[in-house]
Amino acid sequence: MDVVIEIPGRWSVLPELPDDVAVEERAADPSLRSKYEDLSRGGLSDADLTVIAGSLRIVRLTAQSCSVGGARALLAAAAEVLNAGGTAVQVVNVGLVHTAREWHLLAERSSNDALVQAFVSIEEDGLEAWTEGMYAFGLKDAILVGGQQWRPGFVLRMFLHTYLGADGAVHQGQAFAPFRAYRGQPYDIETLPPDHASTLYGNPNRQLRLTLQTLAAPFSGLNAGSVDHEGPSLALLEPPPLSSLTLERLKALAAPSVRLRGASGRKVPVGGSKLGGRPDLPPEMPWPVVSGVAQAFICQVNLADVAEAFPAARATAENIGHLLFFFDPAFRCLDDEMMEFLCHVVSLRRGAALGRCDFPDELDDYWRFSELAVDFATELMDIPVQTHEVRDLGLSTEEQLAWGAHVESEGSPRHRMFGYPEPIQYDDPRVWEDQTLLLQVDADDDAGADWGDVGRLFFLIDRDDLAEHRFDDVRLGYQSH
Repeated sequence: MDVVIEIPGRWSVLPELPDDVAVEERAADPSLRSKYEDLSRGGLSDADLTVIAGSLRIVRLTAQSCSVGGARALLAAAAEVLNAGGTAVQVVNVGLVHTAREWHLLAERSSNDALVQAFVSIEEDGLEAWTEGMYAFGLKDAILVGGQQWRPGFVLRMFLHTYLGADGAVHQGQAFAPFRAYRGQPYDIETLPPDHASTLYGNPNRQLRLTLQTLAAPFSGLNAGSVDHEGPSLALLEPPPLSSLTLERLKALAAPSVRLRGASGRKVPVGGSKLGGRPDLPPEMPWPVVSGVAQAFICQVNLADVAEAFPAARATAENIGHLLFFFDPAFRCLDDEMMEFLCHVVSLRRGAALGRCDFPDELDDYWRFSELAVDFATELMDIPVQTHEVRDLGLSTEEQLAWGAHVESEGSPRHRMFGYPEPIQYDDPRVWEDQTLLLQVDADDDAGADWGDVGRLFFLIDRDDLAEHRFDDVRLGYQSH
């Protein structure tokens, strides 16, 4: 099948084009504007459409070979036609349209990713994604089928970078691990290092394995219930069940924890537990400022509420009434190598007189979070697969996959006190042997807190300090996608 693009525009003389690109010309269609408006799905501005509607001629370019080299030549040839007076580009085979400036940017880059953006349509439907147009490179279309929890189109685009780079030479049983040094490279799953083999942004249950068959081109649409997928099909690797012995070892590491669940629209009394909003401090205590920077208020915990749900906290609650958590909006590191960030925890004695503080003028609105009342519930949490304790068990990659899939099945946001931190990346945020989790704060849409790219904060404390009710050396770990 040929790859065809059309370029509307105004010109008297076309530039000289490569011999492997066939050229035709015809008069512009009066319905050009509405045609491009429909194909762009709202992606073209009114100004773009007005320029396109003023076109007098249409040049039709056809690549004589379907290959990565042929597509790259067609990309460059279309850029030359645009320079001569073209207004836009339509990839006829898949109905993609690009403005002249978009095409020029892709032609300047001319990378594999630019080729995919120029010639391939990536469609999504729920938890599935598929391509249309890979035959422009002489390759089969790809399908990501079922179960992917996070942005299937994005994952599929990352795979296509590998697919083009290997000129389609991916094989049955290979693994795709788009993470860190392994991003965009196909590796056999048995040869991947255990701490990278099963990770997509650190989540072990999102390892992908390729199963390759043959796909008739062009591939259009996807109906997972009825279509016999005949192409490179990306599917979630289904880990085998854990042995009873391994499951017993992992379950033995479960730890008690206190889950914090936010509730919007409920008034929080002075001294009540909450996420966001304005803190309650003694009248004589100023808003925390560290090295000239006003700290951002994150969470206020009335330890009497915690002790009611979590008896292990009663000893602390007998001495300390409230803990208030602040962090440094400048994201200053205490230790670059250890990735520990500046934070500030205020501990208040029981019975201290409190009043609601106003935000300091110098604190940007971005760091003023919406107030959520907090309820506490005790739970026995399973240990996350990224922790030191699980690594010390020496599990195989397949066992890590299976346990990670189990642990990741819980919902978000995951605000909690005590128990284990739940890393987003593969590194355990507890950088010191005696550290334990004091508070974990997750990204929360209701509070207006995203922490970078759906990130997570970990307030960590030395076990001896926690036992002695000392909160003046709490460290902050931070991770995001």
